[in-house]
Amino acid sequence: MLVALLGTAVLYAIGWLVTGRRRDGLVPAAIVGGVLGLVLRQFDVLPGSIEAWQEVAYHLFGISFLAIGLTRSERSGVTRGALWLGVGAGLVFAVQAVVGGLVTVVWRASGRDLFPAFGYLAPMGLEEGPGQAVSIGGIWESSGFTDAVSLGATVASLGFVVAYGLGLWALRLHGRRRGGPDRTTRAPDVQDHVAPWSLVGSVALVVAGYVVLYVLVGALAGLGGAEVRDTVLGILFFLALLVGLGVRTLVERTGRRIPAEPQRRIAVAAVDGLTVAILASLAWASIAADALPLAVLVVTTVAATIATVVLVTRRLPQPHRFTRGLALFGTVTGTVSSGLALVSLADPDDRDVVAVELGAAVVPSAPLVLGGVAVATATAQGALSLPLSLGVFAVVAVGAWVGTGLLSRRMDRASSLG
Repeated sequence: MLVALLGTAVLYAIGWLVTGRRRDGLVPAAIVGGVLGLVLRQFDVLPGSIEAWQEVAYHLFGISFLAIGLTRSERSGVTRGALWLGVGAGLVFAVQAVVGGLVTVVWRASGRDLFPAFGYLAPMGLEEGPGQAVSIGGIWESSGFTDAVSLGATVASLGFVVAYGLGLWALRLHGRRRGGPDRTTRAPDVQDHVAPWSLVGSVALVVAGYVVLYVLVGALAGLGGAEVRDTVLGILFFLALLVGLGVRTLVERTGRRIPAEPQRRIAVAAVDGLTVAILASLAWASIAADALPLAVLVVTTVAATIATVVLVTRRLPQPHRFTRGLALFGTVTGTVSSGLALVSLADPDDRDVVAVELGAAVVPSAPLVLGGVAVATATAQGALSLPLSLGVFAVVAVGAWVGTGLLSRRMDRASSLG
């Protein structure tokens, strides 16, 4: 894995140089480096195994969540905005599952022998990201879903392209509509000065903390057997977030504060790294047999995702409507970290409040999203039929749509009174 980690750093550095040392350009440095790795992978000249590169992506995913949990803001706490983002994430997960499931039903009806949970690769890859796609995909493969890891990783990598590409386009369009300077031309790493020693120290502590957490959780979960261990490690990102929030709370009770900006930079850097690693891990030969249905799946679910985010965001009051919508879009097409990266490129006045809401949103979204993962996994394992699981996701989508509407109206009344 060390070779893959070094390769990730080298590829990102190349992308950083090619894009003029900016992470907010038309094509982000992580995408440039990742695509380069993808090309090299197809010619079998990239060092390190596919599994090693996927493992790098998985660990960077967990590190990003630990950093988010440690990030402090003056506007802390679970607010209505965090609840809206959390329920919105659950809504989009359900919509992606319904659309993906319908694609599978239609494809199977046409005579194509697709695995019943094929369509659920959409929410697993788009919303849950490469970490979940790799870890849960491994469980699905043990149930007979061939190449679930590679297929899920492909969806996740395409999701990052969508998140950054359309997210940056939306930022520029929004800036022109406001008639002011384009705030997206300023990268987050120049908005706040961070002493090098502080950043290095923060990186060392976060990485060390993650290693301890990974070893401890793996050892404790392993007492229940290999399957339990794999399942628990599949949601390690969520545990990392909770640990980060807990550590930050304990530190603040002593009267001290964890510097926020280094943690933000760690989270953004981690998502850049996992973007590179997951793109470089893709071998097209392993997904060639399912390339056409996978392309249809991605196009239809991304279109449904865009429509859902636009419609649900329109009901929000000002201020922060656009930034909250941007945060939700980045999260449900990439990861929470990519949502955070897009927020950090938006209006600095929105960044602090929405970034904290986004981190806190994982708590209210957990029952919906983790429940969705459980339903999708039960379908992959044959415990639930595809029609039954589709019905469950449809009910959740309707309920979440109503929930986001109620929250929007309450936020509207609160902003009017304020």
